[in-house]
Amino acid sequence: MIASMVFSFTATILMSIDLHTTPNFRLRGSGVTHKQRILIAEAMTLCFYLAIGALIFIYLEDWTFLNALYVCHTFHQAVVDSYMLSVHKPLLTF
Repeated sequence: MIASMVFSFTATILMSIDLHTTPNFRLRGSGVTHKQRILIAEAMTLCFYLAIGALIFIYLEDWTFLNALYVCHTFHQAVVDSYMLSVHKPLLTF
């Protein structure tokens, strides 16, 4: 999780540097496709969302950041899994 946050932060910094140093950036671009930009933005949003949740747990429960981040990730994954199971019914049921 920490690695993905470092990656997202690094990608944001590099894209910001590229934006400000490339003349006519809108016409030339940065070599990153539109789908890649969307993926980077989604990854950064997820990391930010989990980090905000972890900070709330730190404030309310007096936990360490990694413990709070683990709980937020577990809650988020449980919600996503339950939504996916409700939308996409499994083909085989035992």
